[in-house]
Amino acid sequence: MIKLVSRIDDLREEVQMCKSDGRRKEIVAELKQLRREQGRLSLADREPKVAPLPSSFVDRVKADQKIRARLSGRDKIKVHFVQGGAPGSAK
Repeated sequence: MIKLVSRIDDLREEVQMCKSDGRRKEIVAELKQLRREQGRLSLADREPKVAPLPSSFVDRVKADQKIRARLSGRDKIKVHFVQGGAPGSAK
């Protein structure tokens, strides 16, 4: 990482001093590539900041789900599968 940053600094100085358009384009292209590489390395070093949900929040959500199920009657719906019967006879 330190080599990368020092190389980027050297190329910046060289771009400012350079008078040739062809060489300047090469330096700019190399700078872009080095910056991309630097961005990738900095992203790889970071760990995602994901914290678990607090237990009070989880408990509150579960309680809300139970209340909604009770109000809608969903908790009382029980499905009974009956074998047999003709198709379309609702058995």
